[in-house]
Amino acid sequence: MKKHLESIRFCLALTALLSALFLAACGDDDDFTPVSRDRGYDYSFTSTKDFKDTPCNEQREGRNAAVGRDKDLYTCVFNRADSLYLWIGDEDTLTAEGSEFVREKLSSSKDDEDVSSSSVSFTVKSKEEFFNPDITYGTMTDPRDGKVYRTVEFNGQTWMAENLNFIDSVEYPLLKNHTRCYNDDEEKCDLLGRLYAQVAAMNDEQCDVDMPCDLGPGPIQGICPDGWHILSRTEAEALLALTNANSAEVMSANGWNNAKGTDIYGLSFVGSGRWNAVDNFDLIGTLATIWVYTPNKMISRDQFYLIINNGEREDMFFYNYCCYELNYSVRCIKGDGVVPSSSSSSSSMSSSSLSSSSVSSSSVPPSSSSRKKQDIEPLLKSAGEQFNPDIDYGTLIDERDGKTYKTVEVGNAVWMAENLNYAGNEIGESVCFNDDDSFCELYGRFYSRDAAMNSSRCAFKSSCSLGSDPIQGICPDGWHIPTKKEAQDLVNLASGTSRSLRSAEGWKAGITPGTDKYGLSFLGAGSYNVNEGFYSLGEYEHVWVYYVSSVQYYIVIRGAKNEAEIWDFGDDEVYNPVRCVKD
Repeated sequence: MKKHLESIRFCLALTALLSALFLAACGDDDDFTPVSRDRGYDYSFTSTKDFKDTPCNEQREGRNAAVGRDKDLYTCVFNRADSLYLWIGDEDTLTAEGSEFVREKLSSSKDDEDVSSSSVSFTVKSKEEFFNPDITYGTMTDPRDGKVYRTVEFNGQTWMAENLNFIDSVEYPLLKNHTRCYNDDEEKCDLLGRLYAQVAAMNDEQCDVDMPCDLGPGPIQGICPDGWHILSRTEAEALLALTNANSAEVMSANGWNNAKGTDIYGLSFVGSGRWNAVDNFDLIGTLATIWVYTPNKMISRDQFYLIINNGEREDMFFYNYCCYELNYSVRCIKGDGVVPSSSSSSSSMSSSSLSSSSVSSSSVPPSSSSRKKQDIEPLLKSAGEQFNPDIDYGTLIDERDGKTYKTVEVGNAVWMAENLNYAGNEIGESVCFNDDDSFCELYGRFYSRDAAMNSSRCAFKSSCSLGSDPIQGICPDGWHIPTKKEAQDLVNLASGTSRSLRSAEGWKAGITPGTDKYGLSFLGAGSYNVNEGFYSLGEYEHVWVYYVSSVQYYIVIRGAKNEAEIWDFGDDEVYNPVRCVKD
């Protein structure tokens, strides 16, 4: 990557202590100094030109950048499908090399079509060529526009044997700007069906990019006609099982580049290609991508679909990808689907993370009966014994449930001196340590990040972009979740050590009691990890921090190592306590 030496980076000088703390928490980044962290960003640039000199890479994954006077926000993510690091923004995307791809910059010129379709021998002129002449097809007429589609019986259900080609952005406003024909050529829509973004396919704004597409257990009607629904995860799994994931069995004999399917079931999938914000239109004749509805509460960025591939291999598999708009095909199946309202959601069913070959439940919070418990009794004997008797505390009454909390002034901020124990969250999940209410009374509750921030945009792996801080989150009126600056100020006040922040009580034997110099009385409440269960009671205190990032940020108060720092963590979903700061 060429370095533009004339570029001027807008940098905010940091002390050696801040640099050391950040690098310890986020990994080495020797070739660029993080800036503007006090404004809520990892990086800040005066222009896109400067920004291109700082590639997204392994060290910067999960960090964000503000670019230009308007503070356009980007997040560094890893594109698993193409093994590519990308800066993902609201309007454009930058590769690791700094090449720019603008989402709305599409072209239907003949020159562009020749480039994007190069090496593709897609010569089918009529969709009738796709169907298997040995199969008895039915028909269905879409009453909305009168279009007629072939149908076929498969595994006890009636499937559309071709891709949906419906467009009415007046009655279905989410279709506007979220559906297209391959190469913007209407004839391709007549031949291959339309390509839809997830928000258009599911016909619900909750399924937009960077949103948790959780519309209930399904199936859902989405953009399908009345009496039909979007392919569900269960139906897609059945397809994979019945065909042993052999794509040739569902591929049409025509419509594929240098290959012919056997199409033994008459499903007649064709290589309809795709569109995405990075590659624009590509893979016509090589790939079919079909939207699959999967309730996706916990992994808000991921979009799920079925790939029918005839590139270097012939196979079918689930895939999930995040971060920018994808436009794929829709196949409808006969049977009523739920038509959710724009505010619908489901707390009874969560998505798992789907790999290219299997379904994994590693990111789904287990039910209380199956969560791993820590064999330990509370280390506090009574609520309140953790407070410093030499501190003059204030009080806060949470008007939502009447609970009273001690507060303390630290520096220029007023903090709650104990962890929040409010159980009325409507978003995300909150739990007591070991699922035992007595722990909540002593230590406060643990909240998932979306519950703590009171927004589905902050679900695990999402960007948690809620605008300028501070945000109220789950805190009472007049209070807010600690900002990264407030958290950093606290860490700096304690010089990166924990003893002055810790209570003398509530810590395991062998850990030096805290001096609780500032009256914050952190007491080793432990944490909950969806994969590891409850852990570290009496050893750690974790407290949520609001920060725009796809990874989770929180303050870590360590007992044995006498350390206080800010951690970022994205491997597993964690549930942590909340300490609120007065507005």
